[in-house]
Amino acid sequence: MNSSVNKNQVILTILLIFSISYSIHTYIMYKEKKDDIHYISSDIKQKLDNLYDEISLSMLQTQLKQRTKFMLEKQKKLEKLQAFKDKDQQQLQKLFKIHYETLKEQIGGFNIMHFYDRDGISILRMHNTAKSGDDLKEFRSCVDSVVKNPRSCSFFEVGLQGLAYRNITPVYLKNELIGFFEIGVKPTMLISKIKKVFGLNAYFFINDKFVPKNMDRNINTLKTDKYTLCQFCSKKDQFITDNIEKINLNNTENKNIEYNDKTYSLVSKKIYDAQSNNIGELVFFQDITLLQHQLIKLLINSLIIYILSVVIIYFILTKYISTIFNILTRARYLLDNTNDAVYVVRLKDASIVDVNDRASLMMGFTRNELLSKTVFDIRESIPGSKQLNWEEHVRELKLNHFLTS
Repeated sequence: MNSSVNKNQVILTILLIFSISYSIHTYIMYKEKKDDIHYISSDIKQKLDNLYDEISLSMLQTQLKQRTKFMLEKQKKLEKLQAFKDKDQQQLQKLFKIHYETLKEQIGGFNIMHFYDRDGISILRMHNTAKSGDDLKEFRSCVDSVVKNPRSCSFFEVGLQGLAYRNITPVYLKNELIGFFEIGVKPTMLISKIKKVFGLNAYFFINDKFVPKNMDRNINTLKTDKYTLCQFCSKKDQFITDNIEKINLNNTENKNIEYNDKTYSLVSKKIYDAQSNNIGELVFFQDITLLQHQLIKLLINSLIIYILSVVIIYFILTKYISTIFNILTRARYLLDNTNDAVYVVRLKDASIVDVNDRASLMMGFTRNELLSKTVFDIRESIPGSKQLNWEEHVRELKLNHFLTS
């Protein structure tokens, strides 16, 4: 019975060591595959950052500044400035209409041309001539900033027309600040570029804290936690409609979405205005279905291989360890049935580590009692004989390979 228990313990110990080693190996492979997915997402994120900087800084900013300078300084400059100072809406429309129409044709996404006075009060919106007179400082922090500190600047900001990349320029007449001229482009150019480079649809979400109270809320019906889809600048499609409730831009840990038997990884970039406010996020979804399938396949294959390996190892171990234990059992039988007392002694300290049945019978101790003793506890000195200490016994044994005591 003890032999069977010991045999099973040996087999289970070997299987446990194999299981731990195999689990570590599988985890390392799983981690490497996860790192591959993370690397791909990080690489796309870096490319998105570069694309964003290229378009917003190198293209839009430069283009809007040049167009602003041309419109204000060429063709009837004094008439334009005087109409601006007089807040003459009809004259401004007449003088800038050709510019507005031309820009709409030449710049994809161009939509905003806005005149407001030095206090930030709207004079004229070329994109919405019916609305004027509102105080822009109340819902646009960047306008509030340039009113307090007049300067030319370019940035993303949320207005009544949603998120747009804007250029604001202070306008002077005879060194007197008469107001601000703003033109803006919806981020369709950036979305188109993302579609062209990555083959993916992109969506702009506006942080609810920066959605103007007087914006047409009916147009922004798709909402996720603390963010609203900017449908002025992003196309509402079936994908985003079906998955809007699954999106949580505040959770950076789990950004995968399951849709139509596919897995998508959410890649996002935070959008900041001139005041460093996080006004929204640019989001698109990368199809990682193949990578996820490879990950699942790795786990399934690893589990199958593990089960098969355990079964095979178990049968092999059972066969060979049973053979070994049978040999040891026979050896033990012979040891216990010899007429000589046999002691197995540890050389280090002379402690008894095993005895046969004859030794127990001759000494009058049980086996467990003998295993708690040393040679010195059971040895009697022979009168007149030379007594060696244990170290001398060990040296003589190592030298002659036997010892009579």
